[in-house]
Amino acid sequence: MNKYILILAVAVLGMASCKPKKDTSGYFPAKAYLQSEIAKTDSLLLAPRKITFNNEPLPNDTVFMQPGTLKKEITPYLELLPDFDGKGGKSFTEEEQFDETLQKIIFRYAPEKPEEQPLKKLEIMIIPGGGTEPDKVATIYYDYMKDAGDSMSIKKIIWQAGKSFQVTEITQYKQKPEKVGTLRYEWGGNE
Repeated sequence: MNKYILILAVAVLGMASCKPKKDTSGYFPAKAYLQSEIAKTDSLLLAPRKITFNNEPLPNDTVFMQPGTLKKEITPYLELLPDFDGKGGKSFTEEEQFDETLQKIIFRYAPEKPEEQPLKKLEIMIIPGGGTEPDKVATIYYDYMKDAGDSMSIKKIIWQAGKSFQVTEITQYKQKPEKVGTLRYEWGGNE
């Protein structure tokens, strides 16, 4: 908790200076974290499952994946996230709170100029450690929107640490009904 008070004090001092240089070094490295988590899936003992839904309440397709294919399929979705340790993080704001009901720390990142950024929201939920136990990431959620002229692509992505990764893609057309598809990858525990 002292760490969070120190971070808050540094943030207040940074805002007080006349031309503050934005320091994103304290931002949670979501992209790097997910890349390291995906690397761990290469050594899974059980094959991950891929479940595909297409505008239907029941799964349209479920397959067991070959080793290494999970990383290949998920990596393009990670490229939607900014590198907070580089220039990418400077256009985002960070908000931190402790949710008493969930008993989790929530980091929220939002673009300073939403109209200029396709990533609209990033939320990281962390289970606080106790005593000598480290904090653990529970979920990472992000929204991505891209205007393609005649359509709008919306991706809602959620990572449940050690369990699953899900992408719901909604494509809204100007002259046709919207298309909704969900890909869910599972590899650990029952949901």
